[in-house]
Amino acid sequence: MNEEVNLPYPRRIVLFISLVTLGTSVLFAANRCDDTSTERDKEIVYRINYVREHPAEYAFHLEDLIEQFHGRMRKLPDGVFLETKEGAAAVEEAAKALRRTKPLPPIQWDPCLSESSFAHVLDTGPKGLVGHNSSNGKDFVTRIRRFQTGFRTVGENISYGSKTAEDVVRDLIIDDGVPSRGHRKNILAAGFDSAGAACGPHKQYGVMCVIDFAQEF
Repeated sequence: MNEEVNLPYPRRIVLFISLVTLGTSVLFAANRCDDTSTERDKEIVYRINYVREHPAEYAFHLEDLIEQFHGRMRKLPDGVFLETKEGAAAVEEAAKALRRTKPLPPIQWDPCLSESSFAHVLDTGPKGLVGHNSSNGKDFVTRIRRFQTGFRTVGENISYGSKTAEDVVRDLIIDDGVPSRGHRKNILAAGFDSAGAACGPHKQYGVMCVIDFAQEF
């Protein structure tokens, strides 16, 4: 997790959990969850699938951002300046990485993973907490198991401060300030075949979006 400091400019932060593989061969009963997701939630997964299926095309989209940078400051269309850690270099690196990426199959929307994501938003958002653990200290795998049990591998990305689905996915792909580029790796992981997302208010950053990924049985 990156440490955050108070800055005179708005900034976005993103957190990721890399792949967690669970050694089990047990088959579980089918999960049943109500789909209470919003259009923004589903659009996040839709945009993730676009990146997976058309990585080279998305690289051109990223490169359009380069002219917005002035050193480490990026001037947004509304005139607000966003401070980054790497500046345009992170965008250029992301575009190159996408051009080296072969198209991947789309991931399927899973309402149970969306419910797991939403539970974390409801739990930590009003408290202003940052991280993957629940407010009671339990890890994100324990949370996901409350809603979705039939998985082999899971992962989680969290974005704070990005308001639109486009912003969320773009910022996770660029992964500014994250040397491992773990968010991008989760999005482009060939093993994941399903995902769910949920966004909601966050006390400190205004909005947070959680994306849970899984490779299901």
